[in-house]
Amino acid sequence: MTMHIKPKWIQDPEVVGEFDITDYSLGFDEHGRLRHLNVHWDAIVHFCKTLDGAQDQAKQALARALSNASPEDPEGSVILEGELACATIADETLTKATIFIVLCSFKEFALKELYCQLKAAEPLPPKGVFNHIKEIFTEMGLWPEDNKSSGRLSENAYECVRNNFAHGDWAALKKALPNLDLHDEFLEVIGFLYQIRERMESKGLNL
Repeated sequence: MTMHIKPKWIQDPEVVGEFDITDYSLGFDEHGRLRHLNVHWDAIVHFCKTLDGAQDQAKQALARALSNASPEDPEGSVILEGELACATIADETLTKATIFIVLCSFKEFALKELYCQLKAAEPLPPKGVFNHIKEIFTEMGLWPEDNKSSGRLSENAYECVRNNFAHGDWAALKKALPNLDLHDEFLEVIGFLYQIRERMESKGLNL
């Protein structure tokens, strides 16, 4: 299996073992106003795992078919080679980029939902939404102080992947993607939202 989202061995004071992204839950109150975020998180995990697995299986099936192709059917082998090349290109660029962008989109969606619950009387600006939420949450003491995920997801990697993907710079996209560990990025989002939720609860904002 050459899937992009791989299980990972994690060892820290609270947990030890091999974990898949399906092992992580968002943890908002199942009876609270933000319970729908738990469902949306599970949905993107399902989507990303399904996409990753389907692309990997399709590529492996083509590779097996090509290795078992009859020497008496050179035309069939040429067709399979072309299909495998297409599947490989798609997997190297589109699959991983799509998963990453969906994850980043969920992070921003969750932030907007949190903001709307906390600041319902103050509409979000038409532009600069992320920075606006960051500023307001920082003032409220909700924004994680040591926030590595913000830098990696929303300022550096996200901008690079999103812009290259949107503007068709696939050479730059292919160069940037190997630096992304998708399992780590899912953990970044979970940890980031967990810290905000913990700060909310410490201030009596139990949503």
